[in-house]
Amino acid sequence: MELRFLIFLSLLFILTTLEFVWPRRTRDLSRKKRWPVNISITFLNTLLGRLLFGSIPLALATQAFENKQGIIGYFGIEGIPAIIISFLVLDMLIYFQHILFHATPVLWRLHKVHHSDPDLDVTSGFRFHPIEIILSLCLKMLGIAAIGAHPVGFLIFEIMLNAGSLFNHSNIGIKGSLDKIIRLFVVTPDMHRIHHSVVEGETNSNFSFSISIWDRIFGTYKASASESQENIKIGLEDFDDDTSTSLKEIILIPLRKTAQGYSFKKK
Repeated sequence: MELRFLIFLSLLFILTTLEFVWPRRTRDLSRKKRWPVNISITFLNTLLGRLLFGSIPLALATQAFENKQGIIGYFGIEGIPAIIISFLVLDMLIYFQHILFHATPVLWRLHKVHHSDPDLDVTSGFRFHPIEIILSLCLKMLGIAAIGAHPVGFLIFEIMLNAGSLFNHSNIGIKGSLDKIIRLFVVTPDMHRIHHSVVEGETNSNFSFSISIWDRIFGTYKASASESQENIKIGLEDFDDDTSTSLKEIILIPLRKTAQGYSFKKK
C-alpha cells in the first residue's frame, strides 16, 4: 500500500507539472472549478477502499497462490511466468470490466460520473462513483481468486493500473510520431481522450487502461477521432458544466433520468 501511494504521489506531481509546462489542449474549464470535486471524490474513494477492503486483495492473492488455487495453481505455473500471466490476465479482466460498465445500463449510470467530467487532466483518472469503486474491487478479487494470481503479479498490475489511469487522462503534449510508438505498448492520453469524446461511436472504443493491446485484439481500437485532438468535445451531451463539477451532483448522477445512453452501434 505504501509503495502504491508513493508511486501515485510521484506520478501525480510529475504529470501535473508537465501539464503546466507542456499542455496538449487548451482547458475548457479552469482547475479551480474542476479540481476540488475530482480531488474530493478521490479521497472519498481511497478512504472507502482502505476501510472496507484494506490489504484484502493482496492477502487473497498471497493465499490463493501459496495454496495453488485457481488456474495458475491448477497448471502448476510458478516464478516469472506466473507473475507475467497474473498481470496480463488481470489487466485483460479490467478491460472487459470497463466494457461491462458501459454496456450494462445500471452500471453505465455509475460510470457516467467518470465520463461527465467536462475536461480531462490527471485528476480525471480517479473520478469514479464510490459504488463503482466498491464493485470494481469485488470483481477484482473474484479475478484474483479465479486465476490464483501471483501476489507480485497482482502488485505490478495495481501499480500499472493506477499509473496508467493518471497518465492516460493527463493533458500532456506528446508528438504524433512518438505517441504512435508509445501506444503500441501502453494507452496514451491521445488514445484515451477519444474514449471520452461525446460522440457515442468514439466513446465505444479504446477501453484499455494500462497496456493497449486488448483494444487491438478484441476490435475496439480507434486510432483517431472525427475531430482533431485539440477540438474533441469531452464529456456527455446531457450534462452541463455546473452539475458536472459539484460533488453532491456527481454522487447523485446515477439517480438522474438522462437522455444519453450507451449502445454498441458503430457510428
